[in-house]
Amino acid sequence: MKWKPDRYGGLRSLLWRRSVDEDVLEEFEHHIAERTAANVARGMTPSAAREEALRRFGDVMRAARETIEIDESIVREQKRMELFDALKRELTHSVRSLVRAPVFTVVAVVTLALGIGASTAVYTLLKTVVLDPLRYPASERLITIDHETPGISAGSVWGMSSASYFHFKERARTLDDLGIYAVNQAHLRTTSEATRGIAVQVSGNLLSMLGARAVLGRLIEVADDDPGAPRVVVLGHEFWQTHFGGDPNVVGGTLGVNGTPMEIVGVLDGGFKLPEQDADVLYARRLHPTMNHVNWHYLFGIGRLKAGVSLDAARAELAQLTSELDEAYPSVYGSGFMEGTKFATRVRDLRESIVGELANTLWILLGSVGVVLVIACVNVANLFLVRSESRRTEDAIRSALGARRGHVFVQSVSESLLIALAAGAIGVWLADGGLRLLVAMAPSGLARVDEIGLSTETVFFGFAIAAIAGLVFALFRFLHGHTDYAPLREGGRGLTASRARLRARSVLVTAQVALAVILLASAGLMLRSFRAMHRVDLGLDPENVLTFPVYLPVSEYDTYEKATRFWRELSDRIAAIPGVASVGGTSSPPLIGSGCAIMTVTPPTRGTDRLDCVPNMIITPGWFDAMGIPVSGRAPTWADIDNQTGAVVISRALADRLWPGEDPIGRGLKVPTGDGPYYTIIGVAGDIRAGGVREPPTQLVYYPLRELEGSPLWGPVTSLSIMIRTTGVEPDQLVPVVRTAIASIDRGAAIGSVSSFEDIVARSMIRTTFTTVLLGIAGVMALVLSIVGMYGVIAYTVSRRRSEIGIRMALGARADEIARMFLLQSLRLGAIGVTIGLVATAFTTNLLRSLLFGVEPTDPLTLVAVAFSLLVVAGLASFIPAARAATVQPTETLRT
Repeated sequence: MKWKPDRYGGLRSLLWRRSVDEDVLEEFEHHIAERTAANVARGMTPSAAREEALRRFGDVMRAARETIEIDESIVREQKRMELFDALKRELTHSVRSLVRAPVFTVVAVVTLALGIGASTAVYTLLKTVVLDPLRYPASERLITIDHETPGISAGSVWGMSSASYFHFKERARTLDDLGIYAVNQAHLRTTSEATRGIAVQVSGNLLSMLGARAVLGRLIEVADDDPGAPRVVVLGHEFWQTHFGGDPNVVGGTLGVNGTPMEIVGVLDGGFKLPEQDADVLYARRLHPTMNHVNWHYLFGIGRLKAGVSLDAARAELAQLTSELDEAYPSVYGSGFMEGTKFATRVRDLRESIVGELANTLWILLGSVGVVLVIACVNVANLFLVRSESRRTEDAIRSALGARRGHVFVQSVSESLLIALAAGAIGVWLADGGLRLLVAMAPSGLARVDEIGLSTETVFFGFAIAAIAGLVFALFRFLHGHTDYAPLREGGRGLTASRARLRARSVLVTAQVALAVILLASAGLMLRSFRAMHRVDLGLDPENVLTFPVYLPVSEYDTYEKATRFWRELSDRIAAIPGVASVGGTSSPPLIGSGCAIMTVTPPTRGTDRLDCVPNMIITPGWFDAMGIPVSGRAPTWADIDNQTGAVVISRALADRLWPGEDPIGRGLKVPTGDGPYYTIIGVAGDIRAGGVREPPTQLVYYPLRELEGSPLWGPVTSLSIMIRTTGVEPDQLVPVVRTAIASIDRGAAIGSVSSFEDIVARSMIRTTFTTVLLGIAGVMALVLSIVGMYGVIAYTVSRRRSEIGIRMALGARADEIARMFLLQSLRLGAIGVTIGLVATAFTTNLLRSLLFGVEPTDPLTLVAVAFSLLVVAGLASFIPAARAATVQPTETLRT
């Protein structure tokens, strides 16, 4: 006899749906049989009786089909209602059950939400930056082309020259198209103001190849590359909004670019961006195959492969074309150049070239937050084990009353999914806020940063993690929920948990500690790297130094005399401001980068007078004092510039390389541009790390503002970064006075962003800082979750063993012995976890090698500090439960 309703009939009906066809046909047959029997009773033959019954009934099959459809519709509706009622019942019961256990519910939801939020945020970052295709048409076929010159120095990479550009463009059969662009800081003059901006020179085909659109007017076209074409410019969308107020009538107006008036022909769409490059204005580079090509590699090359052509095929073809460059352009690539520089062409997927080493960093970060997620899941799993243990009596009663294990599983699923989905919703919300924080913290120039944000896919990722975790948690109660009538036999008295249950919780805690060791060791290594970078001697003093770039219109300062006069007057006026200790300018600020040039020296060193591409800066007198760089010999003066003495200073690193153990003062060097005189070395400056904190001391040549007659440099200097060292006054307080001084000389001079040099130093370390902070956050989360997990296990063990503790104390055990027992249990779990974690760390921290500076992945100090810290934490986590165990009263325990 069925004594209770089928609670899950609706669910079973969806899985094992029984057709009603047979029931309907049986009912119809029964009705026809009764009519047939009645006809037979009236004297008809059986066959005639059945024919008469069928005739009077009508179309049997049609009636059957209609009846079956009606019955199936009713059955489906009934089953849906039964399923809905069952789900509603279970969800209501689960909600009430979770509300009755607020501590369990809140801790489980918050713990899991932290893991889901961190994982979703970093996955979104990785997906957007590394995995998603670029926002260009046929982006999978876009490539970058540049040139490696290992003969110059290890890792040396040059852009394309006009010669290599046309050589590849005209001959490469694997390329569908090839374009270039060059970036420079420019002096821009509108009708109302002068400012600086990022000017990008592009080939006429580049923007159309990348799918750019204009919101007003048109873009740069191939016809604009013609040397005789009118000079035109396209405004970047943000520049148009900022400096022209979004004026829709801007097309047809004029903008001065480096003093050259250009007609504004269009405004770029705000959703478009060149690879790795913002642009305030764009104009044609005006390259032509018949132009005078020189060995100047400053062009960024972007090509598009023909459909069906592989990257390897393009590499092979361009390598062959590279070997023909010196024959095609002998005046550009002279004798011995290709062999001496080991000149080669590098071809990379555009996305790979944009992302670079950042991909490895993001994968490491995803792995780190994945570990945090695992720790969070382990913690919640431990909570479910505890909850399962505490509900043994309830489960036993349910089983005794006839509940099936399937019912228990459904209830477990509903509870765990409610917790997991609530955690997923909070986690996605945390991920959104975390992404905003990550973008704000991200290093400048982070690839595709403007595209970062939650999407439907990443939100689904967060909820998918939550759903999977919920189903896994449900298994804990189901697997450990076998029928156990011991609580009923014992009359409801508290029992000590079985060894299997205690062992499961101990294994989970040990895993938490091991994973925490890995994350904390990684964070510790990054912190050691960060500290090592801050301790590096930069060779200069960044404190109390104000820096800002100044740009002059090229057409107005087209001679050395005009440019030099401006910079000298500017130096004099700034030096006269109260609080200014020294002032100087440079073409390439340290830590930001510098150009390089091949040079010759006299007398020859080591049997040769031709050197590789040596970094150089153009400086004004006073720059060494402003930067706190010592100079042996002497620094250049304005008299050297006025008299064109050709006085230069070199760095100690370059002096030691060229003339080890000798005095380089009085030696000569120059750029090999002819038979003109050599510049004379008058001093040796202390080493600085011009290329960045991670780079070794730079071998530098400091050239003067003005060329030595007969040995020209690179033309009049129309832009310099000014460095001002202050005393007795904060550098920022001088900004208004300095702006006034510049405007008093030339209102057309444009000033760039003003910052302290300490900010430049901090920005040069931002990538390491970014990774350190994120790994540090992951490590702290892992540590906190481990503490919570360990505390929970010990505290629960104490609560379940109160009867045992009371008996022990009644038999003579001291309180300190009881406390020591639980303390040792915690330390034992911690020690096992730390040991496993240290073994795993030996393998995992090697992944950080490329990110570390001044420390090895297996740094013993870091690993010992992490191990000791976690053991201390394990002891602290068990202190309160152990102390609570020591306060158990034997008499009270035995009475209960």
